[in-house]
Amino acid sequence: MKRQRELVNFNFDEPSSQTGTFPPISLVVPPPGAQPTEFELASFILREIKPDDRIRLTATVGWRRSDGDQPVLEFRIRRGGIVGPIVFSTRDTGFVSSAPSDNTTSFDHVETGVAHSRLQYTLTVVFVRIASFVDPGTIVAVIDGPVHFDGEVIDDNGRKENF
Repeated sequence: MKRQRELVNFNFDEPSSQTGTFPPISLVVPPPGAQPTEFELASFILREIKPDDRIRLTATVGWRRSDGDQPVLEFRIRRGGIVGPIVFSTRDTGFVSSAPSDNTTSFDHVETGVAHSRLQYTLTVVFVRIASFVDPGTIVAVIDGPVHFDGEVIDDNGRKENF
């Protein structure tokens, strides 16, 4: 008997499918001592999650780096909304040259051991730091699309069939 995985649930949020179609979010250098703002980019709910299921999350974010700056952005996936625990994060500088550049950051994450009838997942971004000194309030990056975030619940036990 061979085990077969089954897709139990799929959901996505795609507020923008092309560059320049997302309402721009400007990431700025905060004043000294202040925490940078974390912005919600997309969110969805997955259902019917059992303890042995796999949850696969995939995200793509288009953004533009300002002239000469090397900002470090952190993209986060949170469980339960924007204040929920971070289940995955990754950082990107988009550094290629000192000229402004358009960037696309894509990543995916798989988690297991989560059982719930309904879970919200949220994709966020926050400015972490910049390599050079820049005055507070300076825009160092702009999220401008595309923005896509999706999730799958995969039954890892699957149904058993004879082959």
